[in-house]
Amino acid sequence: MKQLSSFFVNPFIRLVNEVGVEKFRKFFEKHIQLTTAKNGGGEYTQIIADSNAKYSQFYDSYLLEDTSSSIQQGLTITVDNIIVEFQSSVKQQEGLIRSKFNVGTPEYEEFFPYGITEYTESKKEDVQTLMERMVNRGTAHVAELGQPFVDLFTGILNSYTTARTAQLLKIGETKDLDTQTDQFQIEGADQLFHNVLFIADNFRNQPEIVTDFFDESFISTGGEEKETYTGTVPANVTHSVIEMPFADDPEIVLSNTGTTDLMFCLAPTAETACTSGITIAPDESETVNASDLGDISYTFLNVTNLSSDTEGEYSVSV
Repeated sequence: MKQLSSFFVNPFIRLVNEVGVEKFRKFFEKHIQLTTAKNGGGEYTQIIADSNAKYSQFYDSYLLEDTSSSIQQGLTITVDNIIVEFQSSVKQQEGLIRSKFNVGTPEYEEFFPYGITEYTESKKEDVQTLMERMVNRGTAHVAELGQPFVDLFTGILNSYTTARTAQLLKIGETKDLDTQTDQFQIEGADQLFHNVLFIADNFRNQPEIVTDFFDESFISTGGEEKETYTGTVPANVTHSVIEMPFADDPEIVLSNTGTTDLMFCLAPTAETACTSGITIAPDESETVNASDLGDISYTFLNVTNLSSDTEGEYSVSV
């Protein structure tokens, strides 16, 4: 006999970790549609109304989170592009500084106390300080370097601080929305648990009726054991995770175990960078089908690190 305690455990709570948010959403949505179709006598009116309310708050939050995450990714690209522009400008303008102040002079050292590599290999947390140094020391030596020098780095600094502030605000907003979506999802899972118990009570000893109310194809995890691939990917670099046929559209679990955004995609070659596909935020996982990542005629599953200065880590199960 099955232990009675098992009937007190909500089986829907673990669904998102197993099948992902989108499949959970589709399962919830289809359940409401199927139950509505069976509501000829009105006996399910209340649970349909309650389910619609829980689904709507969950789905609305999910859409807001997805939008916020997309904007965040765009702002990350903007910030990274400004950093690249700054580093390139420093390399170009170093010649002007050297022509006015020889290497080793106090004036040259004001700009490059640790050499030019301090700029070209700078980390994101240090780059604003370096930009401010260029503006401050350029202003102090404007007579020698000229106003265009000061204007160049002032413009870069202003662009960076504006974009970086917007990025950090959006990161916080996305994190808050993720927490909210998780909570609404738990409430949705609780509603589904209530619904299945209510329906089961109406159809005792008729397990075959479950397909009239629930489409389990959305939440099936399959019987085959997945193989897991883990690795690291340097900043601004693309790695090929695995080469295999994806024509049968297998289910894939993508996990970001690092601290920077990673984009996964199907690609025609191992070297092809991901410009579209699915982006996974740090400490997040998502279960997808191969077709969600691109053309399933391609045989390479690649990952691109979207950061300009931070190494990424990933885990992929397929």
